[in-house]
Amino acid sequence: MKKKNVYVILILAILLLPFKVHATENVSLSIDCSELIINESKTCNLYADVKESHQIKGVQGKVTGENVTFEEFKVSTSPSWSTSLVNGNAIAIANGTGYSGRTKLGTIKIKATALEGAKLSFTEVTYSIDSDEADEEEGNVEFTFTVKERQSSGTSESNTGNPTGGSGNSGGSGGSGGSSTTEPKDAECSLKSLEIENATMTPKFKPDIFEYEITTEATEINIKAEAKSAKATVTGAGKQNIANKNKVTVKVTSESGNVSVYTINIKHGAPVEKSNQEVPPTGVYKVGLLVIAVGVFSVGLFVFRNKFNKFKRI
Repeated sequence: MKKKNVYVILILAILLLPFKVHATENVSLSIDCSELIINESKTCNLYADVKESHQIKGVQGKVTGENVTFEEFKVSTSPSWSTSLVNGNAIAIANGTGYSGRTKLGTIKIKATALEGAKLSFTEVTYSIDSDEADEEEGNVEFTFTVKERQSSGTSESNTGNPTGGSGNSGGSGGSGGSSTTEPKDAECSLKSLEIENATMTPKFKPDIFEYEITTEATEINIKAEAKSAKATVTGAGKQNIANKNKVTVKVTSESGNVSVYTINIKHGAPVEKSNQEVPPTGVYKVGLLVIAVGVFSVGLFVFRNKFNKFKRI
């Protein structure tokens, strides 16, 4: 075995070591495209659908195709994954934070090479959920696609088994040559603003920072959150009782199902107030004292110069 392959296997093993796998009824993979144009590349979104009571921290598996070519995988940046590795058809991504709901893993670029039997399979799929204890379980996920040919008129024809323009169940009326298109759903799932009344968050809010901290004596806080997209849904905002909580979360779900989770860690107690008195830089302060001292000494010499002169004469 080549040294390069050994290194790649070792890296994958290190990445997947902390994975703990639960039964697959708690999580499943999904893809947002079902139709392909033959010999044309298409980029689809790959999701992990996680039950609300669980959080996914990592996924790994191998991608294989039947009459479908796997060309590229790009890890998602919203939500972001701290670690990712793609080696040939092997994919591994991980994040210590964890996400719940429908979570985007990344985009996958594929191309159909035949009109029939187009399938994409994820084999040896392993999920990491909730815990960091080591465990392992494997499974397979398969997606099938309808493949069409690109027509010179700009429409595409599906290989459905019915003659063009026929009256079969999927053929519709004979003379219709057009094809309907639907506008893609908005995938934006970030916040435009996030603040808490009568409390200061650290660090300062940025849409791509997903974890913050506050210190407060209050037992209830009011969270104000606004999504970037008007089509996104925000949950977790408004008044919340935090008496026995050390963190709260705000979840943003896009129209297409992408999810981002913003976590606010809570420290109970009085906030430390910063002093309003400005302390000058040490160097400037020392120079100022020296100038004052020299000035006082010079004035003293001038005032008492006559006494000094008499003393010299004696």
